[in-house]
Amino acid sequence: MLFRMAFGCGATCARPGGGARLLTSKAALVGFTRSLAREAGPKNIRANLVMLGAVRTEAEAEFDPDGSATRERLAGCQSLPGRLAPDDVTGTFAFLASDDSAHITGQVLNVDGGWVNY
Repeated sequence: MLFRMAFGCGATCARPGGGARLLTSKAALVGFTRSLAREAGPKNIRANLVMLGAVRTEAEAEFDPDGSATRERLAGCQSLPGRLAPDDVTGTFAFLASDDSAHITGQVLNVDGGWVNY
């Protein structure tokens, strides 16, 4: 089982200063994951990409301790209220590593609270 992760911010990142590079690299990860799934499948190796939304991390907490600046910037970007925490995404990885996902490969799973701006 191979996992790749990418962080989704789509149109909110498509602004002067690097958005095009970020979006292009994400598209490359999608293509790479699908190609790898096709090539490794005969060996019973699965490859999937987990596209994460705005997960509150320790690094973010250092520059935005109470989360207000990030909350304001992300307001209206996701369908479900609240911020994602690391514990919100671990179940996805556990599922993909389990036998329950034995026939899932080459897929992009979005764990992002329903982002609408990408």
